[in-house]
Amino acid sequence: MDNLFELSTIFDISIDNLLKENDDLKDEFEKQQIIKNANFFNNFGKGEELLFSLTLIFIGFKLAPLGLAIPIIYWFIKVKTVKKAKKYEK
Repeated sequence: MDNLFELSTIFDISIDNLLKENDDLKDEFEKQQIIKNANFFNNFGKGEELLFSLTLIFIGFKLAPLGLAIPIIYWFIKVKTVKKAKKYEK
């Protein structure tokens, strides 16, 4: 409750507005999160990503069937996140 009071004073918003569910703000927050996640993936160079993937493969050798699946899942998530962010950045 103290945090709500502090937020209302900092941003000059009533506590009632903070407690209400606002779909527009929720959508905007989700868009910002998607763009932030895509920027995380875009910060790495090709060499760093290759090194990371090789590291995942070597770690995955301990879990034999997952050795190649883990980097594939990583790349799938990366591509999906970046595509979704490009849609929102337009």
